[in-house]
Amino acid sequence: SIDAENQIAHLEDGAKIKYGKCLLATGGKPKNLAVLSNVPEDVMEKVTLFRKVEDFHNLDSILKKSKSVTVFGGGFLGSELACALGQRAKLGLLEVNQAFQEAGNMAKVLPDYLSEWTTEKVKSEGVNI
Repeated sequence: SIDAENQIAHLEDGAKIKYGKCLLATGGKPKNLAVLSNVPEDVMEKVTLFRKVEDFHNLDSILKKSKSVTVFGGGFLGSELACALGQRAKLGLLEVNQAFQEAGNMAKVLPDYLSEWTTEKVKSEGVNI
């Protein structure tokens, strides 16, 4: 439990953690695109879905042999992944693209002006939107 007034997090084992600022990251559930449910197996072999850190390691090994990658999704995970991969684009090692249905990055959770700023920031990291 969180004691916000005294800035203490109480853990299940009875331990207490004093904090200055607390961020609650409740996590999210990655979504599968409906279009992927009927694609041939040879296409699915080229699709990496992110569920855990091992998925990133798998993608890392795949990208060592790839010329380009497209990240589908403009939420927190997709945008952060696109930015991280954008560093490789800046070095000329990989073309990085990001695609999403919304008007801009994180448009579902941010006001328009912040979504526009975030989209420009992602572009500045070497990502094609």
